[in-house]
Amino acid sequence: MIKKTTGVVFTVAVLLVCLARVSFASVEDGDRLAKQGDNFAAVEAYEKALKAKPDDAAVLLKVAELCDSMKWYGRALIYWEKLLAAEPDGANAGKAKERAAFAHRWIGVFFYETGETLDLVLERLDSAVKLSPTYFDALYWKGRILFETGKFDEAAKVLAEAVKAAPKGNKLAAWLLEEAKGAGAHGEAYTIYSGAYKYFEKNEYDKALELYRKAAELNPDFARPLEYIARIYMVQEKFEEAAAYWDKVLAKEPGNKRAEWFRKVALKELNGKQE
Repeated sequence: MIKKTTGVVFTVAVLLVCLARVSFASVEDGDRLAKQGDNFAAVEAYEKALKAKPDDAAVLLKVAELCDSMKWYGRALIYWEKLLAAEPDGANAGKAKERAAFAHRWIGVFFYETGETLDLVLERLDSAVKLSPTYFDALYWKGRILFETGKFDEAAKVLAEAVKAAPKGNKLAAWLLEEAKGAGAHGEAYTIYSGAYKYFEKNEYDKALELYRKAAELNPDFARPLEYIARIYMVQEKFEEAAAYWDKVLAKEPGNKRAEWFRKVALKELNGKQE
């Protein structure tokens, strides 16, 4: 009975030594292959090592970084998250969160561009923000996608956070936030008004006027289309029409200093012509 037990213990010990050797050899192979530039084979070697020791943080870091370097973000994400699970407060936890957030953002945008359902897209972007609450790119894309799918109020909330997290000089989120607020407040009228600007910017005033008038008709309380109509008339030196539209702007927005100033300019020009 003693001999049999001793034999079993010896066999188990040999197996454990062998497993350790396989794991060590696989990590060594992975390092060698990675150094040679054979990244795919290196990932396979590291994964073999992880089968023997799934929570080996050093190997998880190696394979995650290697997958990242190949822009293999879906697979990298698996290992960044495993590294976080293995060592949530470890030395590489910050980097793991940052890279996992990036991967979730990348996958979310990829899903959106390839026509996946909005739920799947937002799930990924939410995961990115959960890992990195001030991650501008994830917040911006979430806000942008909500805006593009007509969820203006939700978009505005997310974009307000994106504005806080925006890198210095980046005005994309601030611009889109104003668009989302405008669309939420004025509906289709704002969409038409916003679309008119490209014609205004290119000095295609007839087309711009057509759209600004349509926006004003759709939402009579919306003053900004009227302001742009007045501005176009100023450029065209139609000062009587311009003054009339500045009056309309002021009727909706009493105290609008810009409208007051331009109205005075229009009237002065008009009186000068009449003299």
